[in-house]
Amino acid sequence: LMPHPMTTQLDASAGAVLQLTLENMGIRFHLGKSITTAIGNGKIDAVKFSDGSMEPCDMLVVSAGIRPNVEIAKHAGLTVERAIVVGDDLACVNDPFIHAIGECAQHRGQTYGLVAPGSEQAKVLADRFSGANSQAVYSGSNTSTTLKVMGVDLVVMGDKEPTNDSDEVLTYADRRHGLYKKIILREGRVAGAILLGDCTSAPRLLRTFHKNQRVQGSPAELLFPPRKTSASWEEPSPAAPSTEASPYRARASRRPTPEEETSLKEVIAIIRPERWLKTKLKTEGLGITAFAHHRVVGRGRQRGLQFLARRGAASGTGFRFLPKRMVSWIVPEDQVDTLVHAIIETNRTGQIGDGKIFVLPLDGVTQIPADEPDVGTFETFETAEEIRG
Repeated sequence: LMPHPMTTQLDASAGAVLQLTLENMGIRFHLGKSITTAIGNGKIDAVKFSDGSMEPCDMLVVSAGIRPNVEIAKHAGLTVERAIVVGDDLACVNDPFIHAIGECAQHRGQTYGLVAPGSEQAKVLADRFSGANSQAVYSGSNTSTTLKVMGVDLVVMGDKEPTNDSDEVLTYADRRHGLYKKIILREGRVAGAILLGDCTSAPRLLRTFHKNQRVQGSPAELLFPPRKTSASWEEPSPAAPSTEASPYRARASRRPTPEEETSLKEVIAIIRPERWLKTKLKTEGLGITAFAHHRVVGRGRQRGLQFLARRGAASGTGFRFLPKRMVSWIVPEDQVDTLVHAIIETNRTGQIGDGKIFVLPLDGVTQIPADEPDVGTFETFETAEEIRG
């Protein structure tokens, strides 16, 4: 029985942090026991646990999960533990004519319950059976999961515990603020990681993990990436070239060339105030730092709006009448799609605030007059054409 929440994904320390966070939201946990009886007449009134205790309730939700039915395999004499035990050729270890994939296969002690590993296993068997690569083998999958548990961000990948004495483990825990970070390094590469509560470093960490790259520099930077300052121009170091996207920061080292200037774009989004912090953390996790943000008061609602903005909390309307934020980023052209998708994802829909995201070249742009009528819910200006009033 589970000693802490999400035992499959989290180690004991991360589980304890998550449990405390959810308990602070009013959720109670009954761990180390199972439900034996549902009590009620026509409707549920309570549940009884294996230790004899009871808990009143008016709804019971059962999350049963997946467990392979291995009875047929057992009767056939195949080697079975949690599932059919297979080798790197995905054949049963005691019968080379029987193959298994997905939840029915146990490879190197692990059974995958995700689609991606099943697809990788299927490709190996397809190559072997078709003759495209009769020596194809399956060496395991690097799996990662991104979840939001009751509004708490969580990213997990690979191993949750070290498996070798030589593994290097870095951890950070802040139970009070619901934060937990852990990274496992094996031979200089990321073998596993847990990010709970703060996932700003997830994009870079996931890239490093899935590409099986060696960690360059301090491993701590994968958990706590250096914070960027402003958004102007910074010359990359010739001694340490990097292919990763990074924002331009204010440095007076040199002036950019005309080619470099024309490759930069400004992305502007109108964002509701309650989504601003999430958007900021999301984009900073991608290595993209906001250039500036301003309070925005919409036309037609300006009368009385500033008063409600000052007293938004006291009015009981929450963020409803607070001024929106106009945020801009200066990024290379090849980062535009990534940034726009991050803004949409963080704000849930394509309608960000007033429903507009603008992607503008830094030259040849004419300001739109204040009385210009709306032209759509989502606007992207990809070319260097002037926008005229």
